[in-house]
Amino acid sequence: MPLLAPINDAGCLNGLHDGASVFRETRTARRLARECGSPEMVPVYIRALRQRDDFGDPNDGPRLACEVSQRLRLPALDPNCFERTALYLALMSILDPEREVTSATLMLDEGLHTFPVEIVDGIPRAVVLDPMTTDLANVMNATAYQLRNTSPMAKEHIGPWFNELAWNACAAQGAEDCYETAMDALRNSLVTGASITHPEEIECVLALARPDADLYGAKGRAAFDRVSRSVRNLSLSLDRGHVAKILTKLAKTTKPMAAEAIKLALVAEFGPVAAVALEGVDVGLEEPEAEAKPKPDQADDDKRLRAFLATVAREAEEDAAEDDDDDDDEPVLTRAEIHDRMRRMTLGFRNPPRKDS
Repeated sequence: MPLLAPINDAGCLNGLHDGASVFRETRTARRLARECGSPEMVPVYIRALRQRDDFGDPNDGPRLACEVSQRLRLPALDPNCFERTALYLALMSILDPEREVTSATLMLDEGLHTFPVEIVDGIPRAVVLDPMTTDLANVMNATAYQLRNTSPMAKEHIGPWFNELAWNACAAQGAEDCYETAMDALRNSLVTGASITHPEEIECVLALARPDADLYGAKGRAAFDRVSRSVRNLSLSLDRGHVAKILTKLAKTTKPMAAEAIKLALVAEFGPVAAVALEGVDVGLEEPEAEAKPKPDQADDDKRLRAFLATVAREAEEDAAEDDDDDDDEPVLTRAEIHDRMRRMTLGFRNPPRKDS
């Protein structure tokens, strides 16, 4: 797919995109793409390169004539953020031409920072190429979200948005284990109905992610509050019986049940926490076990049982026939005798015998 237009700073980044497009057609670019092997390895390769900052020296080039001139060497073994972004766009356009990629620039205290952005299912995602800026991942994502007017409040966005927000916030503080433990606890409770474990880790993740949600503006704060309330309400509305009823109902409604339908139903039931806990996880219902075929000895027992029941039924018919014959020999009661017998039976029910008689 053609390279998307820059998200902002078009006066400078259009030149970066042009440079990436020209470099993409070179033999050197194709060789680097082969060495990377896959799109997933492109950011890994670029992050491994040394960093040499651009201090604006006109003799340090070649350079693009931007508002603040930018050095653009392709390829470079010691690129800065501007050159890393151009290299990424060129290599990705070779290895995965259908992927939507673009770029953006944000202003930091120490100066401008340029970075690539991928658009996945309408969601912008900043790509960190400079190992010195990993703690800026949420800042870059927030910039891309707001510039593209993308709302994290959307149902299809809130799960992946919060997961990346929380992961980046935890990674910046060296709390990756805390994040993994919290997500495993939420996922286990949601899917099995078990009580929530590791509440301290869950609260830690929320506390670390809260400040970064403010970077996304009012919509980011609203999305974070919705997830936070949903997480806290989970323990109040979740128990094994409740989850079992939901999954049983889903299983009876559609067989086989698509994993996406289960996720949507759980999100509707429990709120954004379900989207957060199940992001990137395959969810499905186990198929009911097929009824076991009777073993040979069981089949023989069934056959003998059927034969026995047939014999019993035949004997019962013969006994009934004999009873009918015996009834013909009994004397026929008159109407008065029948009334007298019924009267004595009624008196007997009204005056039951004493227990000690």
